[in-house]
Parts: sequence; C-alpha cells; structure tokens
Amino acid sequence: MLRVAADLLKLQRISYTTGTTTILQLIDAERSYAQARLGSVNADMQQLEDTVDLFVALGGGWWNTAVATPL
Repeated sequence: MLRVAADLLKLQRISYTTGTTTILQLIDAERSYAQARLGSVNADMQQLEDTVDLFVALGGGWWNTAVATPL
C-alpha cells in the first residue's frame, strides 16, 4: 500500500508539473501517501508490541538466565 501511494504521488507531481492535474489532486495524493505511511508505522509498532507481549507471556527475562553447563 505504501509503495502504491508513493508511486501515485510521484505520478501526480509529474502531472502537476506538466499542467495536466490540479493542485487539489496533488494535495489528495500527498494526503493518501501520508495516511499510508502512518498506517505502515502503526503496523510496525503493533508487531513490536505483540513481540514484547509474547516474550512476557513466555516468562519474560528468560534470555538473562544463566545456562547450566553440562558436567
């Protein structure tokens, strides 16, 4: 989605420069790109939060415990 919005914004900028679209169409493409970026960041944040929740559910801190050496 982010890639599509970025491509659309690029095309709208080119179209605006050549005079084939209006400033409102360019602003709308910029808004769509900003929303897609925000959605992507929120998805990344949610994934990180879910990973932390998983670690806590597994007992949290298990990576800090000393490993017993076999005799």
